[in-house]
Amino acid sequence: MNKLINTKAGKIAVTDTVAGEQCILFIHGNSCSKTVFEKQFESDLTKQYRLVALDLPGHGDSENAINPTQDYTIPAYAKLVSEIVEQMQLSSLILVGWSLGGHIAIEAAAQGLGARALVISGTPPIGPGLEHMNEAFNMENLGNTSKPEFDENDVQDFANSVMGGPKLVTSELKQAVARADGVSRQIMLQAAADPNSGHNQRQFIESWQKPIAVFQGIDDPFIQSAYFNSLNWNNLWRNKIDFFENTGHAPFWQESRKYNDLLSCFVGNL
Repeated sequence: MNKLINTKAGKIAVTDTVAGEQCILFIHGNSCSKTVFEKQFESDLTKQYRLVALDLPGHGDSENAINPTQDYTIPAYAKLVSEIVEQMQLSSLILVGWSLGGHIAIEAAAQGLGARALVISGTPPIGPGLEHMNEAFNMENLGNTSKPEFDENDVQDFANSVMGGPKLVTSELKQAVARADGVSRQIMLQAAADPNSGHNQRQFIESWQKPIAVFQGIDDPFIQSAYFNSLNWNNLWRNKIDFFENTGHAPFWQESRKYNDLLSCFVGNL
């Protein structure tokens, strides 16, 4: 079921499989859309759980933000997620965040959203502020992640880099990148550089009592994967990072079967 939900940031597009006692809420990354999770929504996960995915403001089928400077920040996105959860009355909630979506999931949990667990991919817990940026990211590959306008080449290059190469990029994924409000990239990253914008994500994952699973592509072009093992996770699932060999930034897309199996196992053991 696809629907639009009125929120303080504008109308937000949501996909909801409706049935299932436990709800897995998927949050996409920068300049993408809920389309990236189609391999989860077409899988047996739908037989076990209620799956919900949203398009962030300025992305996919959602409206551009009503107030961009306020709505295109990680703390604001996190508040939006909580607003969606409240309006849809989602319970027994597991937050699954990819890249920017993972940072949003962590921030939402830190703000007090009652999630039972977190799953992150392509999301090194850092910030707010620039401390640990050089440890966590391959800075030379972040060039156009904050670019306010994309031309056709930028769209293709961005889609290739986040989804794992041109052979893995569908027309729908390219359309999602082209559609994204470029202002959201610029404002989000400017705000993320502010050390007072949101919660300290390293401190959060070092103290949160509930389980966190990390499914990480070992060949992620944006992330220094060794960074994940340098952190003092309080409740890391199975006490290890699940690295995906020969996989980049989007393991749920490149290795969807393995990802879905792991996700099902994680949620089933909560």
